[in-house]
This record gives sequence, structure tokens and C-alpha cells, in this order.
Amino acid sequence: MPVSPIFEWLAHTEIATFIKQSPYLVGLLSSIHLLGLTVIGGSAIIACLRFSGLLLPGQALSDVARPAWNGIVLGFVLAFASGIFLFAPRALSAPQDPAFQVKMAFVLAAVVFHCTLFRRAVQRDLGRPALLVLTGILGLTLWLGVAFAGFAFAVFN
Repeated sequence: MPVSPIFEWLAHTEIATFIKQSPYLVGLLSSIHLLGLTVIGGSAIIACLRFSGLLLPGQALSDVARPAWNGIVLGFVLAFASGIFLFAPRALSAPQDPAFQVKMAFVLAAVVFHCTLFRRAVQRDLGRPALLVLTGILGLTLWLGVAFAGFAFAVFN
């Protein structure tokens, strides 16, 4: 598979070279990336377990899910920003890696899910328990997919 000219350019920028040569910077960026993923994961778990009725069943869905949405957005901003810098030195090899491809597919699916179904379910506060449970399970599955695929990418590269 040919490498995109954008990835070729990105891999040869000064910042990509600087990041590649600085293990401390890679460690810092990785920490920020993991912090963002932790905020996403914690927020998604709380929201998805509330959807299923297993956590905070006495609380209105919107009272739990809206702050969780804010956490997901904050975590995503942290993970995305740090992820770009972590990606830059690997721009030639990462897109070829199956674990990276799976991770990006899960990220895309999770973002689309949260910007559509998740938000719609919170705004309408659907009274159908089976649909809410299914929404919670799907959201949790997508974010866990991001985490496991990201772990596989980190461990095997």
C-alpha cells in the first residue's frame, strides 16, 4: 500500500524528528494520551452503565450523561492532540499496522456513535429500557475496542 504524501511530509518534519529523538517527550505525550483515554473511558463507563440501569438508577439519564459527554469531549481533545504528535514520527509505518487501522476504525465508530445515537438518546431521554441498555452496551463496546486496539498497537510496535 503506497504511503500518502501527507504522511510522508509529516514523518519528515522537524517536530516529528525531534519527538522521535526525545524519549522524555514521547513519555510525556504518551502520558497525556493515556490521560485523555482514561477520561474518555471513565466518562463512557459511567454514562453507559447509567444507560443500562446498573449505575445511578435513581438519577435522571440526562443528569449523568451530559456531564459524562463533557468528559468524553475533554478526553478526546487531549487524546487527539497528543495522538497527532505521537503519530508524526510513525506516519510512515503506523497506517500500515492492522492494530492501528482497527483502533482508528473504532475511534471513528465511537465518535459517530456518541455524536448521533448517544446524544439523541440523552436529549430524548428514551423511556424504552431495552433500547437504553443496547445503547449503553454499544457505547461501552466501541470505547473498549479503542482501548484494546490501542494497547495492541503500543505493545506490538
